[in-house]
Amino acid sequence: MVLRSVVVGAVVLRVWLDLLWWVPTPVPKVGLIELVSGTTCLGFAAVLLRHPDQARRHPLARPGALLALACCIGVVRAPHLFRGLEGAFRTLSPFLLAVAVSLSLRGRERWIPRALLLSAVLPLSWSLWSWGSGAPGYELHGIERLMGGYKNLHSHALTMAFFTALGAFWASTGARTALERAAAGLVSVLALFCLYKTYVRTGLVFVGVVGGSYLLLERRFRALGVLAVGVVVAFLASPSLRMRFFDLIAPFVSEVDDWERLGSSRPRVWRLSIEGFTGLGAASMVLGAGFYGYETFWKGLDPHNEFLSLWFQLGVLGVVAWSWAMAGSVFTLQRRVDGAGEAWRRELAHFAAACVVGALVTSAISNAFFSRITIAWCLWALVGAAMAAQSPREPAV
Repeated sequence: MVLRSVVVGAVVLRVWLDLLWWVPTPVPKVGLIELVSGTTCLGFAAVLLRHPDQARRHPLARPGALLALACCIGVVRAPHLFRGLEGAFRTLSPFLLAVAVSLSLRGRERWIPRALLLSAVLPLSWSLWSWGSGAPGYELHGIERLMGGYKNLHSHALTMAFFTALGAFWASTGARTALERAAAGLVSVLALFCLYKTYVRTGLVFVGVVGGSYLLLERRFRALGVLAVGVVVAFLASPSLRMRFFDLIAPFVSEVDDWERLGSSRPRVWRLSIEGFTGLGAASMVLGAGFYGYETFWKGLDPHNEFLSLWFQLGVLGVVAWSWAMAGSVFTLQRRVDGAGEAWRRELAHFAAACVVGALVTSAISNAFFSRITIAWCLWALVGAAMAAQSPREPAV
Protein backbone atom coordinates (compact mmCIF):
# COMPACT_ATOMS: atom_id res chain seq x y z
CA MET A 1 0.00 0.00 0.00
CA VAL A 2 2.80 2.41 0.90
CA LEU A 3 4.72 1.60 -2.29
CA ARG A 4 1.64 2.17 -4.43
CA SER A 5 0.97 5.51 -2.75
CA VAL A 6 4.57 6.64 -3.22
CA VAL A 7 4.56 5.76 -6.93
CA VAL A 8 1.23 7.50 -7.57
CA GLY A 9 2.23 10.49 -5.45
CA ALA A 10 5.45 10.87 -7.44
CA VAL A 11 3.43 11.13 -10.67
CA VAL A 12 1.16 13.83 -9.25
CA LEU A 13 4.11 15.74 -7.83
CA ARG A 14 5.92 15.62 -11.17
CA VAL A 15 2.94 17.23 -12.95
CA TRP A 16 2.81 20.02 -10.40
CA LEU A 17 6.57 20.61 -10.49
CA ASP A 18 6.32 22.09 -13.98
CA LEU A 19 4.51 25.01 -12.35
CA LEU A 20 7.19 25.40 -9.69
CA TRP A 21 10.17 25.86 -12.02
CA TRP A 22 10.95 29.18 -10.31
CA VAL A 23 11.37 27.68 -6.80
CA PRO A 24 15.05 27.66 -5.69
CA THR A 25 16.69 24.69 -3.97
CA PRO A 26 19.52 24.50 -1.45
CA VAL A 27 21.66 22.60 -4.00
CA PRO A 28 23.65 24.99 -6.25
CA LYS A 29 22.78 24.83 -9.99
CA VAL A 30 20.12 22.18 -9.35
CA GLY A 31 16.48 23.10 -9.87
CA LEU A 32 13.58 21.54 -8.03
CA ILE A 33 12.62 19.50 -11.11
CA GLU A 34 16.14 18.08 -11.51
CA LEU A 35 16.36 17.29 -7.79
CA VAL A 36 13.06 15.38 -7.76
CA SER A 37 13.84 13.62 -11.06
CA GLY A 38 17.12 12.28 -9.72
CA THR A 39 15.76 11.07 -6.39
CA THR A 40 12.64 9.45 -7.86
CA CYS A 41 14.70 7.81 -10.60
CA LEU A 42 16.86 6.19 -7.93
CA GLY A 43 13.73 5.20 -5.99
CA PHE A 44 12.15 3.49 -9.00
CA ALA A 45 15.43 1.71 -9.70
CA ALA A 46 15.45 0.43 -6.11
CA VAL A 47 11.97 -1.07 -6.63
CA LEU A 48 13.23 -2.94 -9.69
CA LEU A 49 16.32 -4.18 -7.88
CA ARG A 50 14.16 -5.61 -5.08
CA HIS A 51 12.25 -7.71 -7.64
CA PRO A 52 14.82 -8.58 -10.31
CA ASP A 53 13.00 -11.59 -11.77
CA GLN A 54 9.78 -9.70 -12.52
CA ALA A 55 11.72 -6.69 -13.78
CA ARG A 56 13.84 -8.88 -16.06
CA ARG A 57 10.73 -10.38 -17.68
CA HIS A 58 9.11 -6.99 -18.23
CA PRO A 59 8.46 -5.97 -21.87
CA LEU A 60 10.47 -2.79 -21.35
CA ALA A 61 13.49 -4.58 -19.85
CA ARG A 62 15.50 -5.09 -23.05
CA PRO A 63 14.89 -1.71 -24.70
CA GLY A 64 15.38 -0.10 -21.30
CA ALA A 65 18.76 -1.80 -20.85
CA LEU A 66 19.80 -0.70 -24.32
CA LEU A 67 18.70 2.86 -23.57
CA ALA A 68 20.65 2.78 -20.29
CA LEU A 69 23.77 1.81 -22.24
CA ALA A 70 23.17 4.67 -24.66
CA CYS A 71 22.75 7.03 -21.70
CA CYS A 72 26.07 5.92 -20.23
CA ILE A 73 27.76 6.75 -23.52
CA GLY A 74 25.84 10.02 -23.63
CA VAL A 75 27.12 10.99 -20.18
CA VAL A 76 30.74 10.23 -21.09
CA ARG A 77 30.51 12.21 -24.32
CA ALA A 78 28.50 15.11 -22.86
CA PRO A 79 30.16 18.55 -22.94
CA HIS A 80 29.44 18.90 -19.20
CA LEU A 81 29.44 15.90 -16.87
CA PHE A 82 26.80 17.21 -14.46
CA ARG A 83 24.35 18.02 -17.24
CA GLY A 84 25.07 14.63 -18.74
CA LEU A 85 24.12 12.89 -15.49
CA GLU A 86 20.97 15.00 -15.25
CA GLY A 87 20.12 14.04 -18.83
CA ALA A 88 20.57 10.34 -18.06
CA PHE A 89 18.28 10.48 -15.01
CA ARG A 90 15.76 12.50 -17.01
CA THR A 91 15.79 10.04 -19.90
CA LEU A 92 15.55 6.83 -17.88
CA SER A 93 13.05 7.95 -15.24
CA PRO A 94 9.87 7.59 -17.38
CA PHE A 95 10.74 3.99 -18.29
CA LEU A 96 11.63 3.09 -14.72
CA LEU A 97 8.31 4.64 -13.70
CA ALA A 98 6.40 2.50 -16.21
CA VAL A 99 7.97 -0.70 -14.86
CA ALA A 100 7.41 0.37 -11.24
CA VAL A 101 3.75 1.15 -11.95
CA SER A 102 3.11 -2.13 -13.78
CA LEU A 103 4.72 -4.15 -10.95
CA SER A 104 3.18 -2.33 -7.99
CA LEU A 105 -0.35 -1.43 -9.14
CA ARG A 106 -1.78 -4.71 -10.42
CA GLY A 107 -5.37 -4.76 -9.30
CA ARG A 108 -5.27 -0.99 -8.70
CA GLU A 109 -4.74 0.20 -12.28
CA ARG A 110 -7.44 2.86 -12.01
CA TRP A 111 -5.27 4.75 -9.53
CA ILE A 112 -3.03 6.15 -12.29
CA PRO A 113 -5.71 7.69 -14.57
CA ARG A 114 -7.50 9.07 -11.53
CA ALA A 115 -4.29 10.49 -10.08
CA LEU A 116 -3.39 12.09 -13.41
CA LEU A 117 -6.84 13.68 -13.70
CA LEU A 118 -6.56 14.89 -10.11
CA SER A 119 -3.16 16.39 -10.85
CA ALA A 120 -4.76 18.35 -13.72
CA VAL A 121 -6.72 20.53 -11.28
CA LEU A 122 -3.76 22.75 -10.36
CA PRO A 123 -2.38 23.46 -13.86
CA LEU A 124 -5.90 23.89 -15.25
CA SER A 125 -6.83 26.34 -12.49
CA TRP A 126 -3.62 28.29 -13.03
CA SER A 127 -4.13 28.44 -16.80
CA LEU A 128 -7.76 29.52 -16.53
CA TRP A 129 -6.85 32.16 -13.97
CA SER A 130 -4.13 33.47 -16.30
CA TRP A 131 -6.61 33.66 -19.16
CA GLY A 132 -9.38 35.24 -17.09
CA SER A 133 -7.13 37.81 -15.42
CA GLY A 134 -5.46 38.83 -18.65
CA ALA A 135 -2.01 37.86 -17.35
CA PRO A 136 0.77 38.40 -19.91
CA GLY A 137 1.30 35.41 -22.17
CA TYR A 138 3.83 34.74 -24.89
CA GLU A 139 3.64 36.39 -28.29
CA LEU A 140 4.77 34.28 -31.23
CA HIS A 141 4.05 34.81 -34.93
CA GLY A 142 1.97 37.82 -33.96
CA ILE A 143 -0.37 35.77 -31.73
CA GLU A 144 -0.71 36.11 -27.96
CA ARG A 145 -0.37 32.59 -26.51
CA LEU A 146 -1.64 31.36 -23.16
CA MET A 147 1.28 30.30 -20.96
CA GLY A 148 -0.53 29.57 -17.70
CA GLY A 149 2.03 28.91 -14.99
CA TYR A 150 4.46 27.19 -17.32
CA LYS A 151 7.94 28.30 -18.29
CA ASN A 152 7.65 26.79 -21.76
CA LEU A 153 4.73 27.24 -24.14
CA HIS A 154 4.98 23.78 -25.70
CA SER A 155 5.14 22.09 -22.30
CA HIS A 156 1.88 23.83 -21.43
CA ALA A 157 0.27 22.82 -24.72
CA LEU A 158 1.30 19.16 -24.61
CA THR A 159 0.22 18.81 -20.98
CA MET A 160 -3.19 20.24 -21.84
CA ALA A 161 -3.36 17.94 -24.88
CA PHE A 162 -2.73 14.89 -22.71
CA PHE A 163 -5.38 15.93 -20.20
CA THR A 164 -7.83 16.57 -23.04
CA ALA A 165 -7.41 13.03 -24.36
CA LEU A 166 -7.32 11.36 -20.93
CA GLY A 167 -10.37 13.23 -19.66
CA ALA A 168 -12.41 12.32 -22.73
CA PHE A 169 -11.39 8.66 -22.47
CA TRP A 170 -12.12 8.39 -18.76
CA ALA A 171 -15.48 10.14 -19.08
CA SER A 172 -16.56 7.73 -21.80
CA THR A 173 -15.07 4.49 -20.48
CA GLY A 174 -13.19 4.35 -17.19
CA ALA A 175 -15.37 6.32 -14.79
CA ARG A 176 -17.53 4.24 -12.47
CA THR A 177 -19.94 6.93 -11.29
CA ALA A 178 -21.82 9.78 -12.94
CA LEU A 179 -19.92 12.31 -10.81
CA GLU A 180 -16.55 10.89 -11.85
CA ARG A 181 -17.69 10.86 -15.47
CA ALA A 182 -18.77 14.50 -15.29
CA ALA A 183 -15.51 15.56 -13.58
CA ALA A 184 -13.39 13.80 -16.21
CA GLY A 185 -15.44 15.36 -19.00
CA LEU A 186 -15.02 18.81 -17.45
CA VAL A 187 -11.25 18.33 -17.26
CA SER A 188 -11.22 17.37 -20.94
CA VAL A 189 -13.26 20.39 -22.05
CA LEU A 190 -11.29 22.90 -19.98
CA ALA A 191 -7.96 21.41 -21.05
CA LEU A 192 -9.02 21.60 -24.71
CA PHE A 193 -9.91 25.27 -24.24
CA CYS A 194 -6.50 26.00 -22.69
CA LEU A 195 -4.80 24.02 -25.46
CA TYR A 196 -6.65 26.03 -28.09
CA LYS A 197 -5.51 29.27 -26.46
CA THR A 198 -1.86 28.21 -26.77
CA TYR A 199 -2.29 27.96 -30.58
CA VAL A 200 0.31 25.18 -30.58
CA ARG A 201 -0.29 22.84 -33.48
CA THR A 202 1.58 19.84 -32.12
CA GLY A 203 -0.75 19.62 -29.12
CA LEU A 204 -3.80 19.57 -31.37
CA VAL A 205 -2.14 16.98 -33.60
CA PHE A 206 -1.56 14.77 -30.56
CA VAL A 207 -5.23 14.94 -29.55
CA GLY A 208 -6.37 14.15 -33.09
CA VAL A 209 -3.99 11.22 -33.54
CA VAL A 210 -4.81 9.73 -30.12
CA GLY A 211 -8.54 10.01 -30.72
CA GLY A 212 -8.35 8.55 -34.22
CA SER A 213 -5.99 5.73 -33.21
CA TYR A 214 -8.08 4.76 -30.21
CA LEU A 215 -11.31 4.59 -32.20
CA LEU A 216 -9.55 2.63 -34.93
CA LEU A 217 -8.17 0.09 -32.43
CA GLU A 218 -11.63 -0.21 -30.88
CA ARG A 219 -13.14 -0.54 -34.37
CA ARG A 220 -15.62 2.23 -33.67
CA PHE A 221 -15.75 3.35 -37.26
CA ARG A 222 -18.89 5.46 -36.93
CA ALA A 223 -17.38 7.40 -34.06
CA LEU A 224 -14.20 7.79 -36.12
CA GLY A 225 -16.27 9.31 -38.91
CA VAL A 226 -17.95 11.67 -36.45
CA LEU A 227 -14.50 12.73 -35.18
CA ALA A 228 -13.33 13.42 -38.73
CA VAL A 229 -16.42 15.52 -39.45
CA GLY A 230 -15.90 17.40 -36.17
CA VAL A 231 -12.32 18.25 -37.14
CA VAL A 232 -13.47 19.57 -40.52
CA VAL A 233 -16.22 21.66 -38.92
CA ALA A 234 -13.74 23.07 -36.38
CA PHE A 235 -11.41 24.14 -39.18
CA LEU A 236 -14.22 25.75 -41.13
CA ALA A 237 -15.53 27.58 -38.06
CA SER A 238 -12.19 28.80 -36.68
CA PRO A 239 -10.05 31.28 -38.64
CA SER A 240 -7.29 30.78 -36.08
CA LEU A 241 -7.10 27.05 -36.76
CA ARG A 242 -7.09 27.60 -40.52
CA MET A 243 -4.27 30.11 -40.15
CA ARG A 244 -2.17 27.88 -37.89
CA PHE A 245 -2.59 24.79 -40.09
CA PHE A 246 -2.40 26.55 -43.45
CA ASP A 247 1.00 24.94 -44.07
CA LEU A 248 -0.72 21.57 -44.45
CA ILE A 249 -2.86 22.70 -47.35
CA ALA A 250 -0.59 25.39 -48.84
CA PRO A 251 1.00 23.04 -51.43
CA PHE A 252 -2.48 22.17 -52.73
CA VAL A 253 -4.00 25.65 -52.92
CA SER A 254 -1.07 27.92 -53.83
CA GLU A 255 2.43 27.94 -55.22
CA VAL A 256 5.11 27.41 -52.58
CA ASP A 257 8.23 29.51 -53.20
CA ASP A 258 10.27 28.12 -50.32
CA TRP A 259 9.33 24.66 -49.08
CA GLU A 260 11.70 24.96 -46.13
CA ARG A 261 9.57 27.75 -44.63
CA LEU A 262 6.62 25.41 -44.15
CA GLY A 263 5.90 24.20 -40.62
CA SER A 264 7.60 27.17 -38.92
CA SER A 265 10.71 26.46 -41.05
CA ARG A 266 11.12 22.97 -39.60
CA PRO A 267 12.61 21.53 -42.82
CA ARG A 268 15.32 24.21 -42.69
CA VAL A 269 15.96 23.55 -38.99
CA TRP A 270 16.30 19.82 -39.66
CA ARG A 271 18.61 20.31 -42.64
CA LEU A 272 20.93 22.79 -40.96
CA SER A 273 21.10 20.86 -37.69
CA ILE A 274 21.91 17.62 -39.55
CA GLU A 275 24.61 19.42 -41.51
CA GLY A 276 26.11 20.73 -38.27
CA PHE A 277 25.96 17.32 -36.62
CA THR A 278 27.50 15.36 -39.48
CA GLY A 279 30.34 17.85 -39.47
CA LEU A 280 31.44 16.47 -36.09
CA GLY A 281 32.71 13.28 -37.68
CA ALA A 282 31.85 9.59 -37.94
CA ALA A 283 32.27 8.83 -34.23
CA SER A 284 29.65 11.40 -33.24
CA MET A 285 27.32 10.23 -35.99
CA VAL A 286 27.40 6.72 -34.50
CA LEU A 287 27.74 7.42 -30.76
CA GLY A 288 26.16 10.86 -30.56
CA ALA A 289 27.62 14.09 -29.22
CA GLY A 290 26.46 13.40 -25.66
CA PHE A 291 23.61 14.91 -23.67
CA TYR A 292 22.98 18.50 -24.79
CA GLY A 293 25.72 18.05 -27.37
CA TYR A 294 23.55 19.73 -30.01
CA GLU A 295 24.27 23.02 -28.29
CA THR A 296 27.83 22.84 -29.62
CA PHE A 297 26.81 22.91 -33.28
CA TRP A 298 23.22 24.14 -33.58
CA LYS A 299 22.76 27.59 -32.04
CA GLY A 300 22.16 26.09 -28.61
CA LEU A 301 18.65 25.02 -29.69
CA ASP A 302 16.86 21.69 -29.98
CA PRO A 303 16.17 20.40 -33.53
CA HIS A 304 12.35 20.27 -33.18
CA ASN A 305 12.37 16.52 -33.82
CA GLU A 306 12.84 13.94 -31.08
CA PHE A 307 14.44 11.37 -33.36
CA LEU A 308 17.05 13.90 -34.41
CA SER A 309 17.47 14.97 -30.79
CA LEU A 310 18.08 11.35 -29.79
CA TRP A 311 20.52 10.82 -32.65
CA PHE A 312 22.43 14.00 -31.91
CA GLN A 313 22.78 13.18 -28.20
CA LEU A 314 22.72 9.39 -27.85
CA GLY A 315 23.64 8.24 -31.34
CA VAL A 316 22.16 5.38 -33.31
CA LEU A 317 21.84 3.25 -30.16
CA GLY A 318 19.64 5.86 -28.48
CA VAL A 319 17.31 6.15 -31.47
CA VAL A 320 16.95 2.36 -31.72
CA ALA A 321 16.37 1.85 -27.98
CA TRP A 322 13.83 4.66 -27.58
CA SER A 323 11.93 3.71 -30.74
CA TRP A 324 11.96 0.05 -29.66
CA ALA A 325 10.48 0.95 -26.27
CA MET A 326 7.79 3.12 -27.83
CA ALA A 327 6.75 0.83 -30.69
CA GLY A 328 7.26 -2.30 -28.60
CA SER A 329 4.84 -1.08 -25.95
CA VAL A 330 2.14 -0.66 -28.61
CA PHE A 331 2.61 -4.22 -29.88
CA THR A 332 2.81 -5.59 -26.33
CA LEU A 333 -0.47 -3.99 -25.30
CA GLN A 334 -2.19 -5.04 -28.50
CA ARG A 335 -0.88 -8.62 -28.26
CA ARG A 336 -2.04 -9.07 -24.67
CA VAL A 337 -5.36 -7.31 -25.00
CA ASP A 338 -7.38 -10.44 -25.83
CA GLY A 339 -6.76 -11.78 -22.32
CA ALA A 340 -7.54 -8.55 -20.55
CA GLY A 341 -10.78 -9.75 -18.97
CA GLU A 342 -13.02 -6.75 -18.32
CA ALA A 343 -13.89 -4.56 -21.29
CA TRP A 344 -12.38 -1.48 -19.68
CA ARG A 345 -9.00 -3.25 -19.44
CA ARG A 346 -9.04 -3.74 -23.19
CA GLU A 347 -10.08 -0.12 -23.68
CA LEU A 348 -7.33 1.09 -21.33
CA ALA A 349 -4.76 -0.90 -23.30
CA HIS A 350 -6.05 0.54 -26.58
CA PHE A 351 -6.03 4.07 -25.19
CA ALA A 352 -2.48 3.73 -23.85
CA ALA A 353 -1.37 2.35 -27.21
CA ALA A 354 -3.10 5.23 -28.98
CA CYS A 355 -1.27 7.70 -26.73
CA VAL A 356 2.06 6.12 -27.68
CA VAL A 357 1.14 6.42 -31.36
CA GLY A 358 0.26 10.07 -30.77
CA ALA A 359 3.59 10.56 -29.00
CA LEU A 360 5.50 9.02 -31.91
CA VAL A 361 3.76 11.26 -34.46
CA THR A 362 4.20 14.36 -32.31
CA SER A 363 7.86 13.52 -31.67
CA ALA A 364 8.50 13.45 -35.42
CA ILE A 365 7.54 17.13 -35.73
CA SER A 366 8.53 18.59 -32.38
CA ASN A 367 10.53 18.07 -29.19
CA ALA A 368 7.95 16.36 -27.05
CA PHE A 369 8.06 12.97 -25.33
CA PHE A 370 11.83 12.61 -24.99
CA SER A 371 12.84 16.16 -24.13
CA ARG A 372 9.79 17.13 -22.04
CA ILE A 373 9.95 14.70 -19.16
CA THR A 374 6.77 15.61 -17.29
CA ILE A 375 4.58 14.72 -20.25
CA ALA A 376 6.75 11.61 -20.74
CA TRP A 377 5.99 10.63 -17.13
CA CYS A 378 2.27 11.02 -17.79
CA LEU A 379 2.50 8.83 -20.88
CA TRP A 380 4.60 6.06 -19.34
CA ALA A 381 2.63 6.01 -16.09
CA LEU A 382 -0.45 5.33 -18.22
CA VAL A 383 1.38 2.66 -20.23
CA GLY A 384 2.53 1.04 -16.99
CA ALA A 385 -1.05 0.98 -15.69
CA ALA A 386 -2.26 -0.59 -18.94
CA MET A 387 0.47 -3.25 -18.74
CA ALA A 388 -0.50 -3.96 -15.15
CA ALA A 389 -4.10 -4.43 -16.26
CA GLN A 390 -2.98 -7.05 -18.76
CA SER A 391 -1.45 -9.26 -16.02
CA PRO A 392 -4.20 -9.57 -13.41
CA ARG A 393 -3.17 -13.03 -12.25
CA GLU A 394 0.34 -12.06 -11.18
CA PRO A 395 0.64 -10.60 -7.68
CA ALA A 396 1.73 -7.01 -7.21
CA VAL A 397 5.03 -6.35 -5.54
